[in-house]
Amino acid sequence: MSRVEEEDVTARMVRRMKGIRKEVARNRAVTVTTERIRALPLAPANVARGFGSSTASTFTEPAKTIRVHTTCDVLVVGSGPAGLSAAIGAARAGVDVVLVERFGCFGGVITTVGMETLGWYRYDGATNDSEGIGTELERIATRMGGSTKWPYNDSQCLDADQFKLVADRLVKEHGIRPLLHTLVVSAVVDNGAIVGVVTESKSGRRAIRAQRVVDCTGDADVAHLAGARYTCSERTERMGLTQVFSAAGVDTKRFVAYTEANPQTYADWVGVWDQRTAGKEDALRSPMLQREFDAARARGVAFGDGGVAGLDGAVTATGDGELSFIYRYI
Repeated sequence: MSRVEEEDVTARMVRRMKGIRKEVARNRAVTVTTERIRALPLAPANVARGFGSSTASTFTEPAKTIRVHTTCDVLVVGSGPAGLSAAIGAARAGVDVVLVERFGCFGGVITTVGMETLGWYRYDGATNDSEGIGTELERIATRMGGSTKWPYNDSQCLDADQFKLVADRLVKEHGIRPLLHTLVVSAVVDNGAIVGVVTESKSGRRAIRAQRVVDCTGDADVAHLAGARYTCSERTERMGLTQVFSAAGVDTKRFVAYTEANPQTYADWVGVWDQRTAGKEDALRSPMLQREFDAARARGVAFGDGGVAGLDGAVTATGDGELSFIYRYI
């Protein structure tokens, strides 16, 4: 590609990003005839032909043989912080690793949800960090310009998009075999041991055989599919729903000035978070925003009931890419 062609491509990309559309003459008309439709290939023999009854409440899938996509030593299902750590640790032990992810990128809640920290409760003299792969991921992200220092301690807030590059780099460097856009839908169990899984993707249903399967789905999907016993707590005892959102155009100076003028500590975690501490944490700065939500609700501004509160996140100089957290206990 010549320099002129490169500049033309760049200019088109910039126009698209700005939402500028260029009129294009489209003279080709596509006509689908009845003859062409009839010429399309028929469905395979193992495709279901109907429900059998218009009132049937169940459906029996036809039996079919599926392909074994691959065989590996360790299969890790789920590529969030836990899955990445498991896959990297196994690869460093010298075994063949396959990493399966249902979405189109690695990173889990960091890249697909926006949860920006691996371990934000990290205070000098009050807590001990376990180090390991988690802090290694932070250091790599920082070197690549993909993190912002947590406002109240030494933790790093990870940029969701930049962390996709960090995860890709680590997967490639460690020779981990990736499978994206792939959902595990069944577990293969032999004599009480999980020996593989069945997946679904654009390639259809396929099986993966593994010596060891590590469930890092976040919801114990593989364990559930394998028939493992588990306990489901009562609704009132479950963890609250976390809603994470980004905000742009924040008045950074005003926001920081407010949090400095109205500091909150872990002793202020009441109401939604009526937590107990060992005492040494009570004076530590925290990102709690309970009073602000209560005040806004009293003015009729904030949504929800008393089960809504928040935490502030990374603060950038430009006021863009801010991440705040809303937690609602339901």
